[in-house]
Amino acid sequence: MSIWRPRWREARSDPAGPLATPDTSRYRQVDGLRTLAILPVVLLHAGIDWSPGDAGVTIFFVISGFVITNLVMRERDRRGGFRVGAFYARRAIKLVPPLVVFVLVPTLVYAVFADIVWARVLGQVLFVYNWVEAAVGTSGVLPTSTVVWSLAIEEQFYLVFAVLWIVLLRSSRWQNWLIVLCVATVVWSTASRIVLTEAGAGHGRLYHGTDARIDAIALGMLVAVAIRAHRRGRLEWLGAFGRGWVAISAVAVFVLSLAIPSAWFRSTFLYSAHGIAVAALILAVLLARPEDRLARGIDTILGSRLMVAIGLASYSIYLSHLIVLAGLNRLLPDRPPIAFEAIAVVSSVLVGWLGYRLIEVPAQRLRRLVAERPPPAMTAS
Repeated sequence: MSIWRPRWREARSDPAGPLATPDTSRYRQVDGLRTLAILPVVLLHAGIDWSPGDAGVTIFFVISGFVITNLVMRERDRRGGFRVGAFYARRAIKLVPPLVVFVLVPTLVYAVFADIVWARVLGQVLFVYNWVEAAVGTSGVLPTSTVVWSLAIEEQFYLVFAVLWIVLLRSSRWQNWLIVLCVATVVWSTASRIVLTEAGAGHGRLYHGTDARIDAIALGMLVAVAIRAHRRGRLEWLGAFGRGWVAISAVAVFVLSLAIPSAWFRSTFLYSAHGIAVAALILAVLLARPEDRLARGIDTILGSRLMVAIGLASYSIYLSHLIVLAGLNRLLPDRPPIAFEAIAVVSSVLVGWLGYRLIEVPAQRLRRLVAERPPPAMTAS
């Protein structure tokens, strides 16, 4: 399979339907959105202070909720059930190889020259590092490995969601219960930020706490459920989101919310504004109608080869870019800022892309081994 033609080709539809088909296993537009998430992170860490890198993490959270929920619902529809062991195996195949190469091996090398708190490294391995960083900061670990805090939040979600999914599928009203669960999570997470802010919690607690950030993932889950319902002839009104102006409005809300100076707003509802904006943007691009010229233009941009290629490599870029930046800082101590930032961004993307091709793609072939046996049938209809 060519790197420039990954598994999103089937997402093109005939002229009479939306720009993405209901049964596609991968949406190229969502992979393009990953690029809009990772580039602000790299730009911020490269020294461009105005880049909304923190907001890029929220984009990743919404996408994760959407993708995982879409996949497990698709597995239920096609195979009649759910295998929790296979689910965790697929997550491990996706996450562990790059984590070993870009986090664990460099940590072992770093430990030869510096003091390491191995309990905190264990927190990275066990995906609870977000709580470690919220409590004690970034000391005691490889400096370039601190980005794994966001992976910890996602993995905690996967752990709980897989168990809940087994329970939900035993009910004929699993979709309704899933919606209730998602809405309750959004309300609880938002309320948690308000309570924590009023109690004087610091930025680290609000930024890294699972309870304070999980609403973005829940919003992505709601998008997946809504799109599935729409594809099956329900929620017809949802088609109104498939207009180019909705996508533009979502981007405008996302950007303009960054300009609100209130510290209280930034600690409480900024994450909400970003999560809702990204959820609306996903709805807009996946339900976009071909006759809408603006929607077609957005689809062309997000689905372009470059955007999709970077998006597919976003995980490896995320894990490796701080290593690249640290190396460039040593190699180019005296450099013009703009030139360094350009070199840093390009180098980070290239190294991450190589990591994707050389580490992630070979590892993903193992996923076929966990997809052969069908899951146990569920009683729910």
